[in-house]
Amino acid sequence: MEYLDLELIALSGLALGLFVSIYTDLKSRMLYNKVNILIAILAPLFWYATGTFTLSAVGIHFLIAIATFLFFCIFFALGQMGGGDVKLLSVIALWFSFQEVFNLAFYTAIYGAIVTIVFWLRHKLLKQKDKLRVPYGVAIAFAGLTIIGERFFNHFSG
Repeated sequence: MEYLDLELIALSGLALGLFVSIYTDLKSRMLYNKVNILIAILAPLFWYATGTFTLSAVGIHFLIAIATFLFFCIFFALGQMGGGDVKLLSVIALWFSFQEVFNLAFYTAIYGAIVTIVFWLRHKLLKQKDKLRVPYGVAIAFAGLTIIGERFFNHFSG
């Protein structure tokens, strides 16, 4: 099996996990740990396929994921994100370079604004009295899918 085949299999697994996260967040406002675990378990296959399965590269991947987790814990502490959102961002960060994770955060902010506006409008149009709950995992997953797409359609990224 070629390295490109392994890379495509791993990225397909990541994409599948992100699509499942979109579905579950829209359906129940939940991001499941078992999906995050699957995403995390597939990361080493991706590292191997892309030639970043060295001790130093793996260490950098973990540092990026830990930094992502700690940074977004601030938003969790402020009540702006749920714990599932922070975990999903962190496991996606295991996969990519610092620049790609920076792009992930940027795209998440843009998609998050769009998702928030759409759900706020829906909330107002339906005249719902309960608290607005935004499925931010949808924005995170779309941002992850965008990063995956850039690997194939924008050869200048990463």
